[in-house]
Formats: sequence, C-alpha cells, structure tokens
Amino acid sequence: FALPTLGRRLEHMLNDLLNGRGFVQIRGFPVERYSIQQVAAAYLGIGSYLGSFRSQNAKGHLLGHVQDIGADITQPNVRYYQTNKALEYHTDSCDIVGLMCLQTSRTGGESRIVSSVSLYNEMMARRPDLAEALFNAYPTDRRGEIPEGHGPWFDVPVFNWHDGLLTTIYVGQYIRSAQANFPQARQLTPSELEALSVLDDLTNDPALNLQIQFRPGDMQFIHNHQILHARTDFEDWPEHWLGVRWDIDEEPTQRFPARLLVQQVNEPGSLAQVAQVIAEHDGNIDNISMNRRSPDFTDLTIDISVYNLKHLNGIIAQLRAKPVVARVERVNG
Repeated sequence: FALPTLGRRLEHMLNDLLNGRGFVQIRGFPVERYSIQQVAAAYLGIGSYLGSFRSQNAKGHLLGHVQDIGADITQPNVRYYQTNKALEYHTDSCDIVGLMCLQTSRTGGESRIVSSVSLYNEMMARRPDLAEALFNAYPTDRRGEIPEGHGPWFDVPVFNWHDGLLTTIYVGQYIRSAQANFPQARQLTPSELEALSVLDDLTNDPALNLQIQFRPGDMQFIHNHQILHARTDFEDWPEHWLGVRWDIDEEPTQRFPARLLVQQVNEPGSLAQVAQVIAEHDGNIDNISMNRRSPDFTDLTIDISVYNLKHLNGIIAQLRAKPVVARVERVNG
C-alpha cells in the first residue's frame, strides 16, 4: 500500500506508539468522499504501516463494526462492541489497536484512554500489596469464542513484566463474567477482588485518563500493552438500525428507510438512470423531491428502503459510478 509521503510519518508514529506516549490520533480523512469499501481499504492500508492484521473475532473478521445491533450483553456470546453499553477500560488481544470513526453517534460514545503504567505507579504508591495481586492469573471469559480443545475462559495476569517493561492485559467485565458464569473457574480471593476494584477506580480518575470526542474520519491507534481504552454509553441515530443485520448470515427480509442527497447532471434520461440503478440493486424508491436546479445540475432528495447498511452502501457505490451522478451522500437522522 504505497504512501510515499504519509508512510514516512506513519513510521514516526509507530515509534511514538511503542516508545513514546503510546497513542496517536489522525484527523481529517474525508470519509464522505468514498464508499465504505474504499474507506476500509484506506484504513487497512494505513494500518499496514503499523503492523500486521489480526482477526477481530472467531469469524476471522479483520474489521469489527462498533454498532448497537440490539444484542443483549447478558448473553454469553455477545461482545460489547455489538451493544450501546459503556465499555469499561480494557485491552484487546493484539499489540496495536486501531479505531476509525465513520459517523458519530447521536449522543455519547466518547473514547477514553489511560496509561496502565500510570495505573501501576499509582497502585504501588497507594497499595503495593494490591498491585502485586494483579500479577496473579485471572480467569477471563472468552465470550463464546472458544478455540478447539480449550475451555470457555482463559487465565492471564493483569500485570506482567516482559524485557524489563510492564505489559497489561485486562478486561474487568470479562473477568467478572467468568466468575459469574463458570463455577469451575478459580474463584478470586478478597484481595484480588479489591485489587480489581481499586484498579477500576483509578482508571476513572480524571487526573489520569483522557477523553476524546471523535469526528468522522478520525483514526486512533494505541499501544495495547500499555494503554487501556474505554467507551461511554451511546445512542445511535435512528437510521443506524440499518446495521442490525450487518454480520448475520441469514437472508434479510425486513427493510429500513434511508435518505440520499443526489446531485445529478442535467442530461436527458439522467433521472431515469438514477432510478434504474436503485431498482436494479433491489432498492425501493419511496419518494423523490427536487431541492435545487441549476443549468448544469439538479439536487434531489431520494427516500429509499434497503435491507441493511451493506445494501445501502452498495447502492451508493453504484450511483457514484454513474457519469450522470455528480455527487451522492447519505443523510443521517
């Protein structure tokens, strides 16, 4: 993935990730100009300068979509990124974690990060006995993603030393669910439970953490072994229900409304070509209204119904490929 100018800056960012502050933020990628497939390719291309790709889940997905699909987090196979529930400070199972914002939520959803080295230093200053307890191995829920021959949880220390550096692996919510769901797992001692509680309290200390409000096109990369990340509760825009069937394998049957702003070139038959693209790709046109007409272009608002977000983005991509379409955008809300 050739990036002759940005690539050199990304190499410096990688050094900053591993040997500096542990996180970087890239702002201003124009997501509105491209299809979701093109944005994903660009995001993965930038990420390729920082490391090799790892799957997000047992299905092997390289990209996981943070969307409220209405899943119930009390169910053992549901992951937090499939819900709108707050995700407490945690690490992921990789070296560098990337997050890209395609669209902000209606409310909430702020990203929060905190240095695990700072947390360790604070615990050593206040309660060194509890800091030491976090070097014990804690049973952690696999959330239904169980490798063959393994159990539904795994044991891993929160803190560990590697080559003289502190590394951290921590998902407190999954440690607690392992305690609640698997009686065969080792039960934590009172001091270990207290250590987790103190650690959680420290992560939420405003003097230690950083809260970031994402904008569309923002990319965040963090050093997973030394930076914990979290997300606040959020409320999706109503149209985000389009994402309900994003990862479901069965044939979708229910349609959802979506609105497009289309700028078409004023040529004979151009509107018919726009309507034909939508119809050929199984979209239903519910309403078309003309907003503004100039000598060269006409701005249209088109209400359509589609099966899911993937279906909608496919229609948008096909419209953008037509010479008679100068611009097409999805309207939120």
